[in-house]
Amino acid sequence: MTEAELVEALTSYHDLLFNVLSIYLTVTSGYLAVAYVVGDKLTTHQVIVISVLYVFFALVSTWGAFGYAMRGIDYVEPLQVLNPDQMYYGHPAAAALTALLLLGGILASLSFMWSIRHPRSK
Repeated sequence: MTEAELVEALTSYHDLLFNVLSIYLTVTSGYLAVAYVVGDKLTTHQVIVISVLYVFFALVSTWGAFGYAMRGIDYVEPLQVLNPDQMYYGHPAAAALTALLLLGGILASLSFMWSIRHPRSK
């Protein structure tokens, strides 16, 4: 592949990564809004349904973000060989850290729903 093709592929995977992150943010924001506004009024069945759907879509988004980040990183090494003076961003640790942060967000969101549904008595 030429340098231009490698840059285009890297850019495409980064674009896909940010699109998936947008989906994750949208799904998480929606879940948190529902939890805050009506979480204490929902039946157990309703909470289970919405939480399972949330976890599914958030995990799919997390998996996609990690996969797209790792696939984009595959293009960094050949680019650095072709043009060692140019800085290209991408490291497996960044992909792993992103995935861990998103997984932490899922757990924090579920914890938030739990705290809304089970408030501490004073």
